[in-house]
Amino acid sequence: MAKKTTYWWNKWTGGAIVILLLVLTPIFTILVKLFDKPGEHWGHIVTNLLPSYFSNSLILLLGVGFFTFLIGVSMAWLVSIYEFPGRTYFEWLLILPLAFPAYMMGYSYVGILEYTGPIQAFLRNSFDITFRGPILDIMNMPGAIFILSISLFPYVYVICSASFTRQSSEM
Repeated sequence: MAKKTTYWWNKWTGGAIVILLLVLTPIFTILVKLFDKPGEHWGHIVTNLLPSYFSNSLILLLGVGFFTFLIGVSMAWLVSIYEFPGRTYFEWLLILPLAFPAYMMGYSYVGILEYTGPIQAFLRNSFDITFRGPILDIMNMPGAIFILSISLFPYVYVICSASFTRQSSEM
């Protein structure tokens, strides 16, 4: 019986390697650029932009962390410990923001609250109430904290709710 020789190289292997190299090109570029000298604009970035980027990131981190913790833990506590009408609906409704990415929530809130959005159009057409700008401006740091907090609190809510339902009611 003749032994069949298999070759590891064929057109599929070659195509896969070409696609892999194309996908990994940005990573290789970043690794190579790590060891280059800083460019001519790096000084401007470090002195003018980096401090504000760092402080804004820190404010965003602390604000989102605080409000996510506050909303997630308090809602989990209320739903897990107390009995009230509609509690079973709230258990599921509080998980719904997980279905929407934060950027989709941001676009939705901007669209709803802007001048041509449904809320202002209703107020203009029904009650002749006009606003100069959006009702609530979320295109700033408090708005970003709000959007990220309402999109991330369900993670805290689910963990805390599971913990609160397992503990004794006397604790």
